[in-house]
This record gives sequence, C-alpha cells and structure tokens, in this order.
Amino acid sequence: MNAIERPAQGRVAVIAAVLWLGVWGAGALPAQEFSSGPSKVAVIDVRRILTESESGRAAIERLRVAAKAKQDALEAQGDAAVAIEQDLEARRLSLSEDKQQEIEADLQRRAIELRRAQDDARREIEELQTEEFKTIEDRVMPLIQEIGESEGFTLIFNKFEESGLLFAAPGADITDKVLERFNALPEG
Repeated sequence: MNAIERPAQGRVAVIAAVLWLGVWGAGALPAQEFSSGPSKVAVIDVRRILTESESGRAAIERLRVAAKAKQDALEAQGDAAVAIEQDLEARRLSLSEDKQQEIEADLQRRAIELRRAQDDARREIEELQTEEFKTIEDRVMPLIQEIGESEGFTLIFNKFEESGLLFAAPGADITDKVLERFNALPEG
C-alpha cells in the first residue's frame, strides 16, 4: 500500500466555487418598503455572472492556475516520497534493520507533511476564491440594486438551486441585464 495520499486533480477550485455559489446572494438587496400594489419579482443566475462575465472568467482562470500550481507542488512532494518508498522496497534485503526503520520513519514524516500541505493548499485556494468572488460581488451588487430600484422590483432572488426558489418564469430572469452592465464596467 502506498504511504502517500494523492490529492484529487482540479477538484479544489471547482468544489470551492460550487460551495460558494450556493450561498452567494443570500443578502442580495437591503430591505425596501413594500407598496400595497402588486409585487414585482426577478431572478438572477449567479453561475452565469461568474462564467459569462469577463471578470468572472478571469477570476475562475486565476483560481484554476493557482489550484494547478498547488496540485503540481503536491504531486512533486508525493512523487518524491513514492520514489523513496520504491527504493526502500527494492533494497530492503540489503539494508540494516535500523536503516529500514529510519527510511520508514522518513516516509511517515513525509506522509504527514503531505497531508498538511494538502490542507494548507485547500485553505489557500478557498481564501483566494473568497477574495476573487468578493471582488466580483462588490462590483455586481450595486448593479443589481440599481436595476432592482430603477425597474421597481420588490424582490430579486438568486436562481441557484439552494436559494429555495422553486419556479421563476423566464421573463423574471434579469441575468442578461446584469451581465451587460457588469461587462461594461471598467476593471477595478
């Protein structure tokens, strides 16, 4: 059995993004006074904001590159330990018991270091993802609020599954308007 656990490729950033997307938009707009007239409701597909906006695609690419760099470093660390383990197995009969125990202790230390490095890498990618998406959120929320106020919406929901939204008519989706205005903003 291999003493080294290998991280799953490419999953760190994707999982973090999916988890974050599920909660984004929970506090979309400040409370407004409700009129006695009919309510006007809209939805926004947050995933589209991230995947179709220039800023969102750039943030996702930065996350992908950072995750790949972490993955490559972890794989190199794991490969070095695997090479030591293979060398130990090949030379086991010619090594003294003390030398074998020394190498096995080194392998255990390396396995622990790799698990710690994996945890550190996951945390760093999650922090980067939080920063990247917070930047986008800070830029897009005023646009959503502006559209909500100018077009008289009472509520704007995140169309994402975890929002609790069960149905929205296609005409209630204002994602295209938000994307158009968001892409027109200067980078910042």
